[in-house]
Amino acid sequence: MELSALSAQIGKNDLAANGKLENFLPYFMKNQTLKGNLNVNSNYLNLNDFMTKSAASSSDSSQIGIIEIPKNLDLTLTGNFKQLIFDKLNMTDVAGQIAVNNGKAEMKNLVMNALGGKMNVSGYYDSGKNPQQPEVSFNLDVQEVSFAQTFSTFTTIKQLAPVFENLTGNYSTKFQMVSPLSKDFMPILASLTAGGLLSSSNVAISGNSVLNGLASTLKNESLKEMKIKDLKLPFSIDNGRVTTKPFDIKFGEGTLNLQGSTGLDQTIDYKAKIDLTGKLANQYMNNVIVSIGGTFKNPKFNIDAKNAADQLLGKLAGTVLKSDTTGASLSQQVNDQIEKQTEAIRQKAKDAGDKLIAEAEKQGQNLIDQANKTSNPIAKIAAVKAAQISANKLKDEAQKQADKLNAEADKQIQALKDKTGK
Repeated sequence: MELSALSAQIGKNDLAANGKLENFLPYFMKNQTLKGNLNVNSNYLNLNDFMTKSAASSSDSSQIGIIEIPKNLDLTLTGNFKQLIFDKLNMTDVAGQIAVNNGKAEMKNLVMNALGGKMNVSGYYDSGKNPQQPEVSFNLDVQEVSFAQTFSTFTTIKQLAPVFENLTGNYSTKFQMVSPLSKDFMPILASLTAGGLLSSSNVAISGNSVLNGLASTLKNESLKEMKIKDLKLPFSIDNGRVTTKPFDIKFGEGTLNLQGSTGLDQTIDYKAKIDLTGKLANQYMNNVIVSIGGTFKNPKFNIDAKNAADQLLGKLAGTVLKSDTTGASLSQQVNDQIEKQTEAIRQKAKDAGDKLIAEAEKQGQNLIDQANKTSNPIAKIAAVKAAQISANKLKDEAQKQADKLNAEADKQIQALKDKTGK
């Protein structure tokens, strides 16, 4: 059947098509496969108008129902759409080819304007293998699209990349993605796999809880807001976590090297290496290693104590070297510094141990005092004896913990002496 001209108006939607169809009568009469090539054009097509009735009546666009492609279609569609809307994604100047066969729609070099930039999409939507759980696969080449529009459009981004909410500017990315879809037409994030590279020539970030916490931890306000040039961020998505390989962020005169992951539950696990140079450096440390855990909204920070101690020791030695170059005086000053550090370590361990023992004695005495309040004389003797035994156990355990603290202090002191050769 030669289709010279088809024109349809469905509500606000318009559709025009022409082409050639084969096996037309058997398709309608015997449910056989309809074959053909069609050219499809539209000025306005809102796909949300053609979803399931339950989805159409819902105010939540995430409740779109499954779209099942009939298996008895073997069509090649060449399309041009001036405006095409799907879910919250508004696309213009959409052009490309879609091959439909055996319940699968394969997109070939589908180009469009969307999210403030341009997109090129290849991939497929397959409902033929499992109509209740279709699969999508995309290769995307995205150029200069908006962080803000991406965050507001895709629920998936809100879950996997919440940092997009705090970013201003545009980005480009090339990545591949495969995911099954649930009944509400959303990717099943725990089964989604993807990978690619995100780049941006100019992006700013502020109001981010992680950076705010990092700035507070390091007492460095310059970390709260960053204007980043030439960002290159390699990432992958697997098992419900977005993982970033190490990448550098330049801010002012400093550099932040970051790697780690964000989970579906908003948990984060990152390691940040921060180089502070020029005006950003303080008296003792030029670089810091920080572990970042907790959640995206409530992050926890832990500074690498060994790295900080090594830098502090180096600074102390450098100060001594600059202050006096005579051998005898230099040796004495270094010994004095080491002795101060040693005494501080020992005193800290002793104070902590004494506090444990004092608390154990206090708790033990409380047990004895409570036992003495027993009214029955015979029961009182037994209660006091049991309380004394418990009190002694508490004190013994506290003494063991104090001994461990002193032993750990001795190890730290020996490590300090080994490092300085003293």
